[in-house]
Amino acid sequence: MKNILLPTDFSENSKNAIDYALKLFKNELCTFYFLHVQKASNYITDDLMTAHSNESIYRSVLVNSKKELIDYVNRLRVERKTNSHIYKELADYDSLTDAINQVVSSKKIDLIVMGTNGATGASEAIFGSNTLKVLRNVYCPTITIPENIKYQNPEKILFLCNSHVKLTSKLLEPLMDLCVKFNSELFFLQTESEAQMSILQKNNLEGIKKLYRKFKITSQSIIDVPVADAINTIVRLKNIQFGFILLKKETFIERLLLGSETDDINYNSRIPLLFLHENKAFHS
Repeated sequence: MKNILLPTDFSENSKNAIDYALKLFKNELCTFYFLHVQKASNYITDDLMTAHSNESIYRSVLVNSKKELIDYVNRLRVERKTNSHIYKELADYDSLTDAINQVVSSKKIDLIVMGTNGATGASEAIFGSNTLKVLRNVYCPTITIPENIKYQNPEKILFLCNSHVKLTSKLLEPLMDLCVKFNSELFFLQTESEAQMSILQKNNLEGIKKLYRKFKITSQSIIDVPVADAINTIVRLKNIQFGFILLKKETFIERLLLGSETDDINYNSRIPLLFLHENKAFHS
């Protein structure tokens, strides 16, 4: 049974991501943890004034949000009657990434599914910004769902071949699960010329082709353009429904001076993306 974490701020964007997750794992045995995090910045004087003397401040701040979460999840239970899914509600008063890391550890989470907004220039939408924080600071496979994206079976999956670590079957397990479930066709996208690729990258590509030899594989090279543009080009040309990205560590200085490849891919994506971290050392 999979344990899947669904963070929500009750926005339409987060609800759309939850809808996608429930459909993606339809008829598969899963426990879904619905997490709402009350940020410390939302803690105001009115919360203190309305708190009863026998209540902790923590409880008084969370009580309304927890009720809204329970009501929301109960509606889902009624609308989506199934014996395959177990729903559990979690509410916390913490920073989002700290709360998610605690749940990932305590509940043995296999996957996180979150919504993400696009951005114009330097302006980041709230939930989209939070999604980037999770990608950078939480070591757990994460699917990001662009706003207004409706569910489609991932019959065509894009694999961005840009990893600089040795790829193993264990690391790629979430991708293999989807390919087996939907008999997906894989599109390997290379954004570097063969001359630019390291020996490790070339070995990775050959190893992946052998690992996924039971599936239809198409290789495509798009070089000398930004990675986000290359992804969107192949997505449009091949009508791809889903993408797979291996995250590499980006330091704060790199993001400040050069911009973040992760930001560009996440904000500009037209499809859901499954992000995996190259190794446990990925932290910012």
